[in-house]
Amino acid sequence: MTVDIEEQIKCVRRELNYRKYVYPKQVEKGKMDQFRAEKEINTMAAVLETLLKIAPTTGLFANVNDGDTSAKGV
Repeated sequence: MTVDIEEQIKCVRRELNYRKYVYPKQVEKGKMDQFRAEKEINTMAAVLETLLKIAPTTGLFANVNDGDTSAKGV
């Protein structure tokens, strides 16, 4: 199965947004500790950063980046 990098980036962005929404609630309920929540969110942000760095080599940079080369603007 092949998934192009543009779709991978969209998927990682969705997952990162999901984690930013859900994990604080999990921490609040005691189902996840703050350290793990931050680590998981930061790990997914690093995945996005990596994909955005390699996207220019695929010729899709303008389509996936939307002018933001960091995961901060997810």
